[in-house]
Amino acid sequence: IKSPAEPQISVSHRCGFPIVFKLDNNSDYPANYTQVWKINGTTVAPNGGEYSFTNYSDGVTYTLELEISNTVNGVTCKKTATNSIVAKVPPTAPRVTSYKECAEEGKGNWSDLVKKSQSSYTLNWYSSDTATIAEVAPVEFDKEEVGTKTYWVTQVSNAGCESLSRSEVSVVVY
Repeated sequence: IKSPAEPQISVSHRCGFPIVFKLDNNSDYPANYTQVWKINGTTVAPNGGEYSFTNYSDGVTYTLELEISNTVNGVTCKKTATNSIVAKVPPTAPRVTSYKECAEEGKGNWSDLVKKSQSSYTLNWYSSDTATIAEVAPVEFDKEEVGTKTYWVTQVSNAGCESLSRSEVSVVVY
């Protein structure tokens, strides 16, 4: 009886996208070999040598344990492999309050207009809702300068996930 080849498992995941576990050498196993796939101890059904899912929780480690076995004349040979990944869920967009006031002396802070979900999160500022490159974070605005200035802001979690939507925040001085 021949022992199965050592399973080669890869895993991929980006913030907010499916977690995908893949048996890279799936073609090494004939149809009569048995494959048992378990995610955190729960048996799952792969499709074509891979299993993907989107129902995950932020910061939780998901481990695939894969057992491949071959039974001939009552003798079973098996190999087991594991691979893990920590799930990353993007935060919601930050809450904002735009500034709309008549001209007066003084300065205001852009950061005072934005509320992050967690104080440890960072902010990315954009010149438009579709801009792909973040701007240098604005600091102050002039309360005397009549006009409108608008930014779109996202927040980035400690895991490096950026919110998928942006909040529009404006300073309007009349």
